[in-house]
Amino acid sequence: MLKFATILLLGPMLMLQTPAGQLLKIPNLIAHFVKHQQEVGTSLPGFLQEHYTIPHQDDDAAEDQQLPFK
Repeated sequence: MLKFATILLLGPMLMLQTPAGQLLKIPNLIAHFVKHQQEVGTSLPGFLQEHYTIPHQDDDAAEDQQLPFK
């Protein structure tokens, strides 16, 4: 029972504090891409390049920080 409680309590904390926890942010990535695609018509490669390779500052910087691996 103690093992189960330990896993139950530490599992979510470790998941959020490790790179694997970044996978939980994938829905944010998809939603942000869809927003850019609808507003500007950005392609997926263009979106990924803009958000992950080119340092940029725009009006949705707070949303950008919610993307995985940022």
